[in-house]
Amino acid sequence: MTRGFIDLHAHLREPGFEESETVATGAQAALRGGFTTVCAMPNTEPAIDTPGLVAEIIARGIAAKAARVLPIATITRGRKGRELADLVELAPLVRSRSPTTDPRSTTRDSSSTRSNTHARAIS
Repeated sequence: MTRGFIDLHAHLREPGFEESETVATGAQAALRGGFTTVCAMPNTEPAIDTPGLVAEIIARGIAAKAARVLPIATITRGRKGRELADLVELAPLVRSRSPTTDPRSTTRDSSSTRSNTHARAIS
C-alpha cells in the first residue's frame, strides 16, 4: 500500500493542445491511476515561462479537484534556448529547483549553465 504516486514528467498539453488533453482531464486520469501529484512539463503553446501562466496552470489543477498539478516552468523564454525566462519572478512559484529533463526544453548552448548560476544567486 502506498499513499500515491508522483509523476515527475507529465505532458498535460494545456495550453495550446487541449484537443489532446487538458489539465483537468490529465489530473483526473492521473488520480484514477493512483497518482496524487503530476508535474506538468512546459512543452505547451505558449510555453510555461511566465508567473501568470504558472499560476493559471495551478488554478486549473485546483479546479479539477483531482491529482495535484505542479507546473514545471521552462528555463528559457518560449523553450527556444536563447533568452532566460524571468527566473526571479518565477522563483516564488517554483516548488522544485530541478530543471526539466525534456531535452527539447533547452538547446546545447550555455542557457542551462546560465540558469543554474542565476538560480544559485537568487536562492
